[in-house]
Amino acid sequence: DYFHKHEKAVQHLAKLEKKNSKFAKWQLESTQKVNGLTIQALLILPIQRLPRYEMLLKEIIKRTKQYHIDLYDLQEASEQINEVTELINDRMKEHDRRIKVTMVEKRFIDIVDAIGHFVKPSRIFIAESSENPSNDNYIVRHDKFGNQIPITIFLFNDSLIYGYYEHNRRSVASMDDSQNGGLRKGKLRFGSILIFDELFNIEDVPYNEDYNYTKLSCLKLQARHHSMWISFHSYDAKLKWFEMITQQNEKLSLQNLDARRRSAIKKYQNGSNGSSYGGNVNNNKNNNNNNNQYR
Repeated sequence: DYFHKHEKAVQHLAKLEKKNSKFAKWQLESTQKVNGLTIQALLILPIQRLPRYEMLLKEIIKRTKQYHIDLYDLQEASEQINEVTELINDRMKEHDRRIKVTMVEKRFIDIVDAIGHFVKPSRIFIAESSENPSNDNYIVRHDKFGNQIPITIFLFNDSLIYGYYEHNRRSVASMDDSQNGGLRKGKLRFGSILIFDELFNIEDVPYNEDYNYTKLSCLKLQARHHSMWISFHSYDAKLKWFEMITQQNEKLSLQNLDARRRSAIKKYQNGSNGSSYGGNVNNNKNNNNNNNQYR
């Protein structure tokens, strides 16, 4: 609970600093009095101290005799602290990946105009392709006319999106060495979003000379509203992205299936309670009628 509320507290604190000049001034003065410790630094202390408690308990256990009366309690406390620490570490990683979603949205010029705000609480960043042509994670999109356009793909737990730089819309083959050799700069143009659902499909593409795929490692991605062919420098890179995308799609499918099961069970339980209640009412009415006959 503290971890979740800590995130909201820090966000609220940031808003206060921007909106309330008196509060910002007071915080600056207070920070100077306590050796530069800010409120944010103090709020994170309880979370940061848990690993220290874990280390302290391990050291105490190491120095405790095997049959000491307190040994079991110390080991139990150490295990519980370890579980909480691992949980917080996992949540902090998720939090960092959610922050990454916000950063990804800001890298596009027009994503909000195209599909609205991309940031949502359940969306988590997973991976990003490279913009360096010499990197294995460099990805090129192929269209039906045989054009090859460098794109940047962002993989999330529920979808993937891609963008391109305006000067890269031409075919890779038509770009000179100076353009093709350096890192891309500026903001991306939004290409499209491929949402993971029951219609999403990813498959390996065999070499096809008709579409300039000879000697290229390609994948075909098919989604509800968009499909595309992409290629990689190597088979290993293709396999890596194939596995990452498949894993996220399957994981989301299982989560949706579990959610539907829980919903169906809940509806069934509510229906059963209602029918049993109704049955009791009818039984009570019948009993009352029978009693009236004997009066």
